[in-house]
Amino acid sequence: MHRIVTAVALTLVMVGCGNDQPAPIKDQQVSGEVVYRERILTPPGSQLTVQVSDADGNLLGEQQQEVQGGPPFPYQVDYAQADSVTISASLYFDGKLRFEFVPQPIAVAASPLLLRGAQ
Repeated sequence: MHRIVTAVALTLVMVGCGNDQPAPIKDQQVSGEVVYRERILTPPGSQLTVQVSDADGNLLGEQQQEVQGGPPFPYQVDYAQADSVTISASLYFDGKLRFEFVPQPIAVAASPLLLRGAQ
């Protein structure tokens, strides 16, 4: 019986050591507004996603929010620092991509993100 208890305790200790890499520190932040030119309101349940990625396309930070009505839609994304970062946004109506803002260097974030109709 003593061997079983020791084996179970050792297994629990080893499971706790499974991932020794720390989560990236999200020490940067970008905020602004998302807009589009079309004179339409977003239907209830519309989903806005704003993402910050590094030059290789790895996701560094993301904000997803439900939006309704008309723009502008404010956003704030915390992200891990990288040498070169881009920002992108997408807006879904009824689960379908309606507008998107293709990745741009983060310096563009000082002005509103202008979404274009999805193709």
